[in-house]
Amino acid sequence: MKTGIEYVKRSSRTAPKVSLVLLDWSVRESFHLLHYLDRQNIPRDWFEVNIIEYYSRVSEPLKKFEEHVDNWILLNMPTGCYYHKHLMYNVGIALSAGDIVMIGDSDAMVRETFIETIVDAFEEDPKIIFHIDQFRNMRRDLHPFCYPDYDVVLGDGCINNVNGQTAGVLNTTDPMHSRNYGSCMCAKREDLIAIGGADEHIDYLGHICGPYDMTFRLINHGRREVWHMHEFMLHTWHPGQAGADNYMGPHDGRHMSTTAMEALESGRTMPFRENAVIRALREGAAISREDILARMIDPAYLEEWQTENIEKNASHRRWSDYVVPMGTYNGFRITAEVDRLMARPIKGLMINSPKDDESVQALDGATMEELKAKIDKALPKQLTASICKARGSIGRIVAVTHIKRWLREYLGSGYRFLKFHDRATIRDFLKRTLKLPLECARLPRELKRQIGEVKGEMGSMAAALYFASRQAPGDANPIAVVSHWSQTRFLTDLSGRNGFPPFAIELVSDAQSIETTLRGLEERDYNHVVVWGSLYSHFHMLFTSSPVSDKLIVV
Repeated sequence: MKTGIEYVKRSSRTAPKVSLVLLDWSVRESFHLLHYLDRQNIPRDWFEVNIIEYYSRVSEPLKKFEEHVDNWILLNMPTGCYYHKHLMYNVGIALSAGDIVMIGDSDAMVRETFIETIVDAFEEDPKIIFHIDQFRNMRRDLHPFCYPDYDVVLGDGCINNVNGQTAGVLNTTDPMHSRNYGSCMCAKREDLIAIGGADEHIDYLGHICGPYDMTFRLINHGRREVWHMHEFMLHTWHPGQAGADNYMGPHDGRHMSTTAMEALESGRTMPFRENAVIRALREGAAISREDILARMIDPAYLEEWQTENIEKNASHRRWSDYVVPMGTYNGFRITAEVDRLMARPIKGLMINSPKDDESVQALDGATMEELKAKIDKALPKQLTASICKARGSIGRIVAVTHIKRWLREYLGSGYRFLKFHDRATIRDFLKRTLKLPLECARLPRELKRQIGEVKGEMGSMAAALYFASRQAPGDANPIAVVSHWSQTRFLTDLSGRNGFPPFAIELVSDAQSIETTLRGLEERDYNHVVVWGSLYSHFHMLFTSSPVSDKLIVV
């Protein structure tokens, strides 16, 4: 068996403007993007094509386009190791010669202006993260890929074509989930190295991963997320395109990594698990290409990412040297680190100890109960008492909401079964019915977990408002921006507590109401804007592009 990274083909191209990083883990049926890259309206020396294969397969479909490939690299990972796209991203970043790195789909169609659009975007503003969205056609008669005309892909079967633009770039209610972050993400190579490259944390093993991990941390690094409104990729249906039967790490129910969302909400710029070569490049070390090849893969991954180790557990194995985000509680962000739980104040929040009035830097504990007790002790009694009373009814609200959603999903599958009688709906209903006893048994535990999370988030909002008010100059007070009636109810109860500092509440529902609120804040006197993490994640582009961004606290 081959071991170590090797080149199938190596380019002598030294100064491209753009380095394309395209991935395979022995699954690609077609690399037709290269057909369209050969038809770009710019000189071929402007870009290089790097193909990263996770295992040892020398792809037959790729041989058809071999003349268009600059660097063809095999990682030669053991077949028993589950694939990790972020490791492949890092190999591509480390070995790229271009000033701009593009990570994206290798089985998509692009127009002849594709590379030119990327170069022009960075010439206009080099401090961006540049994304191009993707039209998706679900017609199965276009598989195997048959090089259809663009108009055919944009016509019947295209699920997101809105008058020549994708529904994602036009979306005002949930842009984060409606845009395809994985179709084309571009950033300056030096910026990607500055944030430690892609995160090789075990949470990103398998299907739940993507370049948005780096997008979110680049935002925290001061770069601006930009989506082109008129240049798009085009993608046709193929089996397994949605990650069917793939292992999935923790996600939000819609295949967006909660670990990546935590980075966006916490303001973290560095990965939880940094590649050793990327770290050396970030620290300015002189490292040869041979050293890059030799040091790129951590030997520990050969055990940690073994399929048999993952499949033995209901969720993937949490190895002791991986940091695990554990949510927020009363103004602190909690992580599990090796054998301890750590709590640090939310970014932008200065929490003062009630004893000596010095800011609290970090707390630790062996158990969550111990750590929460330490957090409560570090806070003023007036604050913890106000939090406890204001969130008294939250448990009931969360329980009712969760049970309603659970019943709606189950009854919805039954309705589809009765209406359509096709294989997919029958299989879905039977699967849900068979799982019903197990789901009922797990329900109390799941409700307890969700109630704990929501109460912790509510407490963090209260702590942020409390300490932000204490730091307010003159009559300036903090403003809480929320998106759900339960949050408004909690904050209304909180503001009625004797002695709790004054604050204002702004309820928003979509992009338009957020934009209106943010514009209105420019005319008001305030010291901080406190935003719920989930709301900030979904509409982070609006918040980060607003003048309020430098006074933002995300909980």
